[in-house]
Parts: sequence; structure tokens; C-alpha cells
Amino acid sequence: ALLWGMIAEWLATILLFMKGCSILDRRWRCPVGEIDLIVKEGETILFVEVKARPTREKALEAILPKQRGRIENAASVW
Repeated sequence: ALLWGMIAEWLATILLFMKGCSILDRRWRCPVGEIDLIVKEGETILFVEVKARPTREKALEAILPKQRGRIENAASVW
């Protein structure tokens, strides 16, 4: 599962780069949480959580409120 997650992050990085995004950081960590990818699209900073799931719906279901809070807190620190 860990290997598949790392492959999914790598693929997401390549896809976002090919779409013209600048990759600012990967697997960024701080005391309050972790962000898989931090990218810039135009003037917008995107905080990306990568989930390797068979469907978008399953990926969204995999982000529980507690995890979402950690991501939001980490984004505030960044």
C-alpha cells in the first residue's frame, strides 16, 4: 500500500507539472500535519492530498474530518 501511495504521488506530480503547475514542495511536513503536494497554478497555491483509490468518490471518502483538519492546519503553517 505504501509503495502504491508513493507511485500515485509521483504520477500526480508529473500530471500537475504537465498541466503547467509549478511544483513547490512534496511530502511537506510540520508538527501539525503533512501535505502531499504543494503546487502553484498561475497565482493560486494548491495544497494537494493524493489518494490512490479506484474512483474519485472513494478517494473523497478516504479523507476523514480529522485528516482534513490536519491538512488545513498544515496549509495554514506553510
